[in-house]
Amino acid sequence: MALAPAIEVRDRYLLVTHSPTQSGNSEVQVFAAELAEICDRENIHRVLLDERQLTYTIADIFDLMGMGDKLLEDMLVFRFHRMACVTSGDQLQISRDFESVARNRGMNFRAFADLDEAERWLLED
Repeated sequence: MALAPAIEVRDRYLLVTHSPTQSGNSEVQVFAAELAEICDRENIHRVLLDERQLTYTIADIFDLMGMGDKLLEDMLVFRFHRMACVTSGDQLQISRDFESVARNRGMNFRAFADLDEAERWLLED
């Protein structure tokens, strides 16, 4: 899975928007490391992934599972205090599967179908 995310620094979190019209050149593991670096630099450790425009393939799912392993291997997982992912309704089950994998690897990660609900959870103390 190649990514070309738009990253916006908000007051208390990073908003990462993925669009299928962007031609990505960053692999998932590289993206995870870059995101952790931005979190450290900005001293913001909450991330909202807006993936409502994406459709996952089987290959993408394996890439996402690999990202969870890479985050744990490099201990990047501890850079993210909370991470929420918003997907379209038909992609929600795949995101929930990744949620299980991520949480099993120590990430405080949740998948949502509603952006406002995700933001509320993300900003809880």
